[in-house]
Order: sequence, then structure tokens, then C-alpha cells
Amino acid sequence: LPNVDVRLTESELQEYMRCANDPYYFINKYVKIVHVDHGVVPFKMWPFQTEIIRAFEENRYVICKLARQSGKSTVVVCGYFLWYILFHTDVNVGILANKEATAIELLRRLKQSYELLPRFMKQGIVKWDQKLIMLGNNSRVRAESTSASAIRGDTFNILFLDEFAFVPQNIAEDFMTSVFPTISSG
Repeated sequence: LPNVDVRLTESELQEYMRCANDPYYFINKYVKIVHVDHGVVPFKMWPFQTEIIRAFEENRYVICKLARQSGKSTVVVCGYFLWYILFHTDVNVGILANKEATAIELLRRLKQSYELLPRFMKQGIVKWDQKLIMLGNNSRVRAESTSASAIRGDTFNILFLDEFAFVPQNIAEDFMTSVFPTISSG
């Protein structure tokens, strides 16, 4: 629940602070995912996934061209975005994909990783639906399809464009024209 005081032990507080300051530690220690063959497993980053996170931390714009099923969406959405919204207040993250169903699935996976966190790591939940989550720290994640009007009127700290190569060129151009102002300020 939002706006509910939670008492942390000294060790929980130290762990929380360490996670807040170190996305790599948080992801490797606390993030769990559902593996197709093994069920719920701890997420352990490969070296290239660590480089993706480092690129996000050090650069304003990042383009990753990676093979399918390599774990790029998992590390970005279930790892980095989860860390980002938990430990930053008043941030907006957009997950966009060539199909709305893909964006919704990515958000579902983030929510699943959130639910698998220890209680002391969680923020209160304000809104939790198919296409939007809002946390008690006023951070949110929204899932939409990639279209010119998908996120018009919003401002985002981070936009993730999944499967962007499969967006038709005319839609991609309209989308970038519409969306670039939402990420160019700030």
C-alpha cells in the first residue's frame, strides 16, 4: 500500500541503500525471473548485459542491436527498469514495442519480477493494470505499441523501443517525430 510506513531492520536498511546505489548488485542479488525450462530462477547477468546497463548509466541515448532471445529485454525491463523505478522518485518509463501485446508482455514480466522481490525492497502500489503501474514513490511504467500517438502528451525519463526494426518505416518516422520531444528535454 502507498503511504504506509515500513520499518526496516538495520541490515535491511543497509541492503536497501546498497541496492539503491548499485543496479548491478540489485539485479544479481534480488531480481528473479521465470525461466521457460526451470521456473523461477535468480537473474544472473552475462557480461554483455552488464555492458548494456553501463551504457544506460553513462549515455543519454543507447541503441542495442542484439540477437533474438539473448536476454536484452529481460535485463532492461526486469532488471534495470525495476531498479530504476524502485530507487528513483517521480520517474516515467515507457515500454514500447511493434505490437501492443509485446509491450504488455514485457510489463507483465517486470511486474512478476517485482512480486518476487523481498518485501522490504518494494514500494507501495498506486496503480497496477495491464498497461500501467504506478508506485508509491510516484514512479511509473507504461506499455504501449509503437505508433505516432501512443505516448503523445507524456514526458519520459526512459523510453524502451523493443522490436523497433519491425515497425514499418512510415510509422517509425511519425513515431520519432512525435516522441523525440518527450525524451529530448530533461
